[in-house]
Amino acid sequence: DMKPNSKNLVAIARRCISGKIPDDCDIGLRRKVIMVNVISFVAILNLVPLGIVAFFKDNLTLFISDIGVAAVLIACLIYSRKTNRYEVSIYFGTLSAGILFCWLLLTGGVNETGHLWYYTFPLFALFLLGLKKGSIASLILFLVALVVFFGDFNFSYFARYSFDFKIRFIPSFIVVFAYAYLFENLRKKDEQALNLKNWE
Repeated sequence: DMKPNSKNLVAIARRCISGKIPDDCDIGLRRKVIMVNVISFVAILNLVPLGIVAFFKDNLTLFISDIGVAAVLIACLIYSRKTNRYEVSIYFGTLSAGILFCWLLLTGGVNETGHLWYYTFPLFALFLLGLKKGSIASLILFLVALVVFFGDFNFSYFARYSFDFKIRFIPSFIVVFAYAYLFENLRKKDEQALNLKNWE
């Protein structure tokens, strides 16, 4: 009795992840839709409980930002499934994640762990937006980090980072960005070579 139920659950999960994208669509777009759906679902499942934790820790600003981004991602998923306009979900999802990550770095997040999300951004931004737009978006986030680290902010709810932390964060983010750029560049070249071979 368990096997049919598990198969049904797997089928439901696949439908949620792949959306209503047609079978004959471009494979690159299919991968992006699956990626943005997975990221959105994971983000929603993380942001909602993190927002609840922030609420009970009396961090109303973080609670509003977490729940707000989760709501935007849910709206994007519903919109893309109903209209088949997946680019909107891709751009809004990436933009919402970038804004949230900047805010988490600025405020420190729960228990000063907000900066950890920063490392994930180049990994999915370059794939979803492409080399040029993804690189620009990642570099904008990097510049925001530099402003946060070296700007003279006197607001009580802004996080304070030590110099040791800064000199470790900056090169580590650059390494993640370089890896994401190289991986996407090679993937793009392999895809072009494969398309050329198929055409021939």
